Amino acid sequence: MVEANSNGDGINRRIHYAKFRTDKAPTPGYSAELISDQIDPANYDDLERHPQNEPENDTLLKIFKRNVSQMANRPFLGTRQQLEQGADGKPRFGEYTW
Repeated sequence: MVEANSNGDGINRRIHYAKFRTDKAPTPGYSAELISDQIDPANYDDLERHPQNEPENDTLLKIFKRNVSQMANRPFLGTRQQLEQGADGKPRFGEYTW
């Protein structure tokens, strides 16, 4: 769970997969668009222009298999234990456990 504010939850994480777009306002009632941190901002609105480094990996299954073979021992899909409620009544969470 991540708090919906610009300060986050105060935990510095070294792994980043994506970021929220800040170049355009979100649609009312929705969060800002989440986009891969590997995409050039010039291609945000036309992902077809983004160059493919590996054209053979053209499906999610192929990309998943490539990532498993290349990064089998890296952390993925962790959980965080709820520690306590803060003074503001919001829950606080600890580091990820992989």
